[in-house]
Amino acid sequence: MRTTVKKVLTGLLTAGLAIGIVAGCGKKEDATRVLDLDNIEKYVEVPGYESMEVSVTQSASYSDDELEYYAKSQYSQLVGSVSEDKFVKNRAVKDGDMINLDYSGYKDGVQFDGGTATNQTLWIGSNSFIDGFEEGLIGVNPGETVDLDLTFPENYNNTDLAGAAVVFTCTVNAIIPEEAIIEVWNSQSGRESVEGYEGLKAYIADYLDQQAAAQYEGDISDAIVDKLLETAQFKDEFPASLILKYQEIAQNELETNASYYGYDNDGYANAAFGMTADQYIKDSSYERLQMDAAMFYIAEKEGIVLSEEDSIERLKALLISYGYNDYEEALTTLGIDPKEYRVYFMEEDVIAYLKSIITIK
Repeated sequence: MRTTVKKVLTGLLTAGLAIGIVAGCGKKEDATRVLDLDNIEKYVEVPGYESMEVSVTQSASYSDDELEYYAKSQYSQLVGSVSEDKFVKNRAVKDGDMINLDYSGYKDGVQFDGGTATNQTLWIGSNSFIDGFEEGLIGVNPGETVDLDLTFPENYNNTDLAGAAVVFTCTVNAIIPEEAIIEVWNSQSGRESVEGYEGLKAYIADYLDQQAAAQYEGDISDAIVDKLLETAQFKDEFPASLILKYQEIAQNELETNASYYGYDNDGYANAAFGMTADQYIKDSSYERLQMDAAMFYIAEKEGIVLSEEDSIERLKALLISYGYNDYEEALTTLGIDPKEYRVYFMEEDVIAYLKSIITIK
């Protein structure tokens, strides 16, 4: 259940929509928003939040082998977009080249299944083929055909070929130069330009580092939410109108997700959470209400206040990050009331404040 709450807190656009609905002003006797509660301490207290401790492990973003795999995969995907006029045909193949070739495999003079391809892309030195295949193409000029006498490994997954002596007849069609491959990457909008394969690998390493750092920050946020819900002391019952509003939000989210995945409400709730739709709505909505209340308790204690104007500016920046450069058009398209995001951003500020004062082990 808590995963749902943390997703709502630490997500971006969709989370903001869900939480934002509870922001605004209203009459205390008919509360449908947390901010309607004039005296939050009547409902919740979070003792000792100033000295909170959370334990979060920051894992390595990648191993050297994983980085090489990601970089080679991305590099290989770019090859298919290189136009033929960029192909090189006036020199011999060397180690490290990306080539285009045709080949046919023969066992005892007969072609075997799965051993034939045309216009196949192969990175020489990638060890993608059996021993001797790639090495045997080094020194071959585009347009030339060679026969490679090779042997499949004894543990090859096709028992008909395991340990078998074969001949591959190969024709090198062209060499696809590194600069042409990288040009494809650099020509695509929104991508940082790189120099060569090593530059691409460095870019991917930076990206993976950033993803790992973002994951770590998200894990800290999750741990803070967990600790808040563990230590918060809830006193008086929340107004029934407020509980109902949260249940409506949870029901709307459940219906949206169920429809997206082709379930009815009960089917989706059972598949995703192992409970009925009614039970999920009741439990998840109340936990979210508790979380919001605990957040507002700290916000009031620490004087964390976000003006409506600042909230709008942050919403504009958020929408731009999602590709919505026209603010007014985005509000209309997405059906957003800017005031609804004030709670979302305030809770971001509470989390940021807690990160700055608590002990993270």
